[in-house]
Order: sequence, then C-alpha cells, then structure tokens
Amino acid sequence: APATQRDVVEWLCARLALPLPPIVSERDAQAPLRGDRVIDGSRALRDLGVTLRYPSYRDGYEAVLRAEGRV
Repeated sequence: APATQRDVVEWLCARLALPLPPIVSERDAQAPLRGDRVIDGSRALRDLGVTLRYPSYRDGYEAVLRAEGRV
C-alpha cells in the first residue's frame, strides 16, 4: 500500500514509543528526501515471478523489530 515518508516515520515512532523528529521544510531537506514518489512495482514482481516475504513496510519493520528484541 502506498505510504508517505511521514507515514512510515510516524508508524515507527509510535511502535517504538519515540518522539517524532522535527519537521524539515522540503526546501531544507536533502535532495533524496524531497517529495514523495509513488512507485508501482507490481508488474516487475509479476514478470519476475517474485513473491515478497514482507509485502508492506509494516510487515518488514515488524520482522526487524522482533529480530532485534524490541517487541
């Protein structure tokens, strides 16, 4: 499912009981962090016959947090 960078950061902070980082204006952000992009990789996955182990950022980060003993 599409998610903004902010969505991911908010989810991680909530999951780890951490405060949100300060908001940086788009103008002051480093180039790779400016704006959000929506990328649909479904065709590549289909054409390559790939099934993702962690189909969402939540699934992937939950696995990392479990492996690190944080949840």
